[in-house]
Amino acid sequence: MSRSRTLGTGARRRPARSSQSRPSRGGSNQTRSPARRGRVKVHKQVHASPVRTQVENPPQRAQRVKRSLRGDQPGAEAAVAQTRIKPRYTFARGRFVRYLLAGRAPTVLIDAVHAAAPKSDAHTGGIAELAAKRLGSHCIVALVSRTRADLNRPRTDANAAAIDEYRGAIRACLEGAGLLLQSGRVGAPFLHIAVHGMKDNSRCDVEIGTRYGQTCTPAVEKLVAKALHNWASSAWVSKTPRLATNLVFVGDASKVVHRDGHPESGYVGYGSAFNTVQLEFANWLRSRHRNRIVEVLVDIGRAFEGDTGNHRRPADPCSRPSRRG
Repeated sequence: MSRSRTLGTGARRRPARSSQSRPSRGGSNQTRSPARRGRVKVHKQVHASPVRTQVENPPQRAQRVKRSLRGDQPGAEAAVAQTRIKPRYTFARGRFVRYLLAGRAPTVLIDAVHAAAPKSDAHTGGIAELAAKRLGSHCIVALVSRTRADLNRPRTDANAAAIDEYRGAIRACLEGAGLLLQSGRVGAPFLHIAVHGMKDNSRCDVEIGTRYGQTCTPAVEKLVAKALHNWASSAWVSKTPRLATNLVFVGDASKVVHRDGHPESGYVGYGSAFNTVQLEFANWLRSRHRNRIVEVLVDIGRAFEGDTGNHRRPADPCSRPSRRG
């Protein structure tokens, strides 16, 4: 006979278990081991109150600084100081241009004033910005087309607002580098690289424009030409880019204004230490070899900073050099 008692329905009765061997589902946790109780509590704490960390990105930081300057929140001076010193770049955006102010006080500015469509120099905006970030220099990129306001032309009533904003961005770069003297002149050599684009032609693939030596010193023009020659002669492409200087696109007269000034509009020039070099790249280079263009722009900037000794950041960004240009 079976050890279990047989019921009338044919089912077998299982032996009763002690209530202490397994707690009921609705019972307390007193019968569980201390280690198990600890694990359950920690598990509940992790899932009950997750911790999320919010990181402030550069656009949010710029908006915070703008609110501080308007008086919407306290600590305006501290916010401005934090934005200028701690981040690598300070981003600013106006109606006509957007620009990046580098935090290490460089002496090189790369811009692309014909980057916006229609009638844009394709890829020049991205090339200028990427080269500036790799070099650690300032950068200005146009937000409007040349059909609306051409930043590469003399100031007129039609483009006055755009030109003034563009000139203000250049001044912000010079102030960020701590190069402006009391007179408003630049106290140390400064290089402004203007990136432009041209159609493919039979004469040259890269053209250096200095308006026949009016926008920069002969030493700077020679430095840029040497860097481009080394870049073009390297075996990175089957077709060697052809170089030219002041052949077709010599540079607009508005670039000379940055050195000599424009008394009619009250624009004070920065003197002979301010050097502007216009670089025109053919379409096939900009469309298929953008990274190579970025490389040569970085090489030019490093050669300039190394040659002039301006790669060292001043001890006080607000101080003015004693040497006059």
